Amino acid sequence: MAARTIRARIKFEETYPLIRYYREIGGTMHVNDANTTFPWDGTPAHPFRTVSQANSAAWNGLRIKIRAGSYPEALTISKQLTLIASGGTVTIGQ
Repeated sequence: MAARTIRARIKFEETYPLIRYYREIGGTMHVNDANTTFPWDGTPAHPFRTVSQANSAAWNGLRIKIRAGSYPEALTISKQLTLIASGGTVTIGQ
C-alpha cells in the first residue's frame, strides 16, 4: 500500500505544475511586449513578450490575448487559434 501511495504522489508532483499552468491561463495565453517581469509564461501575471512565443506554446483551440501595441516580428500560424486585441490596435509584422 505504501508503494502505491509513493507512486501516486510522484505522479501528482510531476503533473501538478502542468495542471496549475492550464488553470492559470484558463484557455487564454497573454502577450504584452511591455512586460519585463520574468518568467514569461503566458499567464495574466507573466505574459509572453512576443506573439511568436505564445504561438509556439499554443495548442489548437487556444485564445491569445495581445495587449495593444506593435509587434515587429515574422509570424506564421499553423494552428487553430483566436487572436484577441486588448486595449486598442495590435499590429503584427513590419
